[in-house]
Amino acid sequence: MVIEAKSILGSPRGLKYQADDKGLSVEILRNGLIGDEPKDWHKQMRAVENQNTRTEQKRLSVVIAPSKEVSHTLKEKDWKKLAESYLEKQGIDKDNHQYIGHFHNSTDDKHLHLTVSRINFEGKNAINDSHIGRKSGNIADKIAKENGWRTAKEISAGKKLEIGNALRSELSTAKNLEDLSYKMRAKGFHIHLSKNEAKGVYGMRISKLEDINRDPSVRVSKMVPGYKLSEIEKTVGLKAKFSIADVKESFSKNSLNLMQQRMLEQKQNQDQSQEKKRTFRR
Repeated sequence: MVIEAKSILGSPRGLKYQADDKGLSVEILRNGLIGDEPKDWHKQMRAVENQNTRTEQKRLSVVIAPSKEVSHTLKEKDWKKLAESYLEKQGIDKDNHQYIGHFHNSTDDKHLHLTVSRINFEGKNAINDSHIGRKSGNIADKIAKENGWRTAKEISAGKKLEIGNALRSELSTAKNLEDLSYKMRAKGFHIHLSKNEAKGVYGMRISKLEDINRDPSVRVSKMVPGYKLSEIEKTVGLKAKFSIADVKESFSKNSLNLMQQRMLEQKQNQDQSQEKKRTFRR
């Protein structure tokens, strides 16, 4: 589970995007706002926010995104509970602030957008945005544990282990990058190479095929899927990570081993042929 939060100035355009989602957005909760038009919500928020002239970034923009393994099982009431839990854990008095939240369901990446005014009804900036991103990440972990879900860190560690196990196995026999890509894809992983004319192939990212969104949200489309080699352990439990040099070295070793094996087989065939000739002469 991931929760992203940042302080923003706030605009009608941002609220319109939140309330749209290709016409499929579902309002989950609101407080202190009336009407159906985003531009009216903005005006109502500004009327309260303008009481405070010292704060520039007057709103919080929050995205609550449970992992795929649970997001498709959540009902509307569950999304509302998640939003309310975030407000509570962030120390926000949900009766004394204007806010509105919408569930986005139009893509594979189901998530909730929440816009909260930092200025309460008394005109005070009652929401500290210092380290708001890190705090929200910690809240995501707390909510996940409360619901018996894996945290984002646990999910990431599990995927890295799966990728590492598959990579170690296939590197023992792969002849080249094309062969490695084919073998890894057969195990459910996609390899993306970084290369240019000057360096050739200088990097690699590996992701699970099931994690590649066919219809990603705007938020997810900006993210690079998978993990770099430098994030994957060469040996389970050790800090040493893979590099593109390790991969290329494995290809060289495999080619050498294959050549030696063929030479040995050729010699064995020659020996067997000579033995047959000797037997025939006798």
